[in-house]
Amino acid sequence: MTTRHTLDRLLALRRQRTRLAERDLATERARCRDLARETQRFDSARQRLAHTAQQQEQALFDAAAGRPLSAAETLAWQQSRAEQAALQAALAQRQQLCQQAARLAQQREQTRRGEWARCRQRQQALAQLQADQQRRDARAAESLAELEHEEGRGGREPRP
Repeated sequence: MTTRHTLDRLLALRRQRTRLAERDLATERARCRDLARETQRFDSARQRLAHTAQQQEQALFDAAAGRPLSAAETLAWQQSRAEQAALQAALAQRQQLCQQAARLAQQREQTRRGEWARCRQRQQALAQLQADQQRRDARAAESLAELEHEEGRGGREPRP
């Protein structure tokens, strides 16, 4: 296989590897975006839950209108607070897990970005080698054509 064919084949392989690296990078970027949105949804859910709990508690005390809460009302209030706290804790745990997954995805995305950059640099270097080889081949062909032309003229000199 000639140098030109070898360079063509290597460049095709480099382009393929670069496309694969780019696809992997895009996948990781999408995963990072998805996890960021999911983390934000957990945060919003926690805020809504806290707001709802505060409104319910305020409504309970407003309904009491300054009188002490009965034992049943106190028990219901305590159960409601416990349920809200359990929900908050569950959401906080899920949000924390999501944040950990997001950090890992960001690390993978950085790794993929580096891999893509290296593939791209290698592809560009190979493309430059190929272009250099093509220029050398063109110069060699031009030199050969000039030589053949000179030889052709030299053999047909006019006779005295």
